[in-house]
Amino acid sequence: MAVGLATNEWTDSIPEHLRWDPHNPNTIFFQQSAVLQTGLLFFQMRVHARWIRPGPVSPLSFSSLAICANAARSFIHILLVYHQRPDLVMMQHMIPVAFQSAVLLLINIWKQTWMNSALDPEKDLAQVHACMNVMSLYEARFENAQAVFAMCSKRLYPLAKSRRFLDEIS
Repeated sequence: MAVGLATNEWTDSIPEHLRWDPHNPNTIFFQQSAVLQTGLLFFQMRVHARWIRPGPVSPLSFSSLAICANAARSFIHILLVYHQRPDLVMMQHMIPVAFQSAVLLLINIWKQTWMNSALDPEKDLAQVHACMNVMSLYEARFENAQAVFAMCSKRLYPLAKSRRFLDEIS
């Protein structure tokens, strides 16, 4: 609880020009706000991911998974907006966050399916696919982007997309 409060206070203290704004015309402030927001989302995912456990979902695990999934979706949105700017190249520190976001969304799909939730897995799969598409563009430039893309495309994504897998765990 204290970490969440401290995080909210820190977020509120960020100057207006450095708050995330996908339409910020100033390239420097846009890039700086992306770095700050990415760091915040990565922190949220790291703090809450430790409470996600295999098996039955407890209230703590469920809320932590929801926080992680929302942070992952937010990061992928930032990644896609950032990538659309022709004057910017993805920063290398975004790659581990992209990997963690993809994995957490896949875990969310598996958990929600296991719980027979009304969640539509296609939306999160589309987010994971979009993240993988961006990573594939940077494979030649960043070795860790290549590793993320390979891990997701060859192992995780096909498994999550498999109807048989989704049927077996439900």
